Amino acid sequence: MIYIQNIFSKIFLNNETKVLSGLSFFIVSLISFHFIFYFNFYNFSGDWILNESKIVTLQISPKKEEKRVPSEISKNIIFNIQKSDLVSTIKVFNEDEIKKDLGLDTLHSYSRIGIPLIIQASLKNMNSRLEHPSIIEILDGRKFNIHYHIDDLYEIKGFVGKVKVFIFLFGMIITLLYIFLLTYLIKITLISNYKFLEIIQVMGADSKKISINVSFIVLKRFFPGTLIAVFFSSLVSTIIVNLFNIPLNEKSYYFFNDFFSNLLPLLVFLLMLLMVLFGYLVCYLYYFLEKRFFA
Repeated sequence: MIYIQNIFSKIFLNNETKVLSGLSFFIVSLISFHFIFYFNFYNFSGDWILNESKIVTLQISPKKEEKRVPSEISKNIIFNIQKSDLVSTIKVFNEDEIKKDLGLDTLHSYSRIGIPLIIQASLKNMNSRLEHPSIIEILDGRKFNIHYHIDDLYEIKGFVGKVKVFIFLFGMIITLLYIFLLTYLIKITLISNYKFLEIIQVMGADSKKISINVSFIVLKRFFPGTLIAVFFSSLVSTIIVNLFNIPLNEKSYYFFNDFFSNLLPLLVFLLMLLMVLFGYLVCYLYYFLEKRFFA
């Protein structure tokens, strides 16, 4: 068995080792970049949508004779929201932030335009709702508006879902093209070594042994380029994310933490892909040999 395996190693795809390594580096790099981007985008979009769906914004307008909501009223409202068991965090926008958001940066302090009180709370559960009656009692007739951000996320969820499907399908197309190309190369190699296969059959090798050996040799030829591609794509993607401060996955202050957070899932993914590829090659070669040569 070992002797036959050595013969296979010297004959099958031996002259094309460098070409196959370069080809595997190029294609696996593309697949790896797609996986890293999909993995980070999936985590980022999921976390962002979850956090955003828990946010509720409360806007309180002052009365006509008021320029600001009185400080005592503001404190009571903030205290009322903070003590609620439904709220995890709370943010009160200061006057400068409100003016900037409303485009009133140049508003004079003596202007008659009233500045609303804006409070943003993060709920513990996206399906929770603030208690209106207790807030209404404190407002004393002032107009208010409660906006739940989850109501604005339905279209965004659909768009994000389409982006995920597009990235996934594009990566699958590249992977399938890679497998088809590999299948074609193996088929051509087997046909060109027809006499050798007949000799191996006489020596006692069956289709199963040949399929396993050839599949192992092919993966061995592709392994160097694949391994380099994994580290290359992880390194480049980490550099790009940190250089341009792209808010994909949760970032760390340490470069190597981001690097390994991309590398480890990628290694697991490619290991599973190689196992599937090995199983596919064994089945394909067994079927091809039984039908073409050993029928």
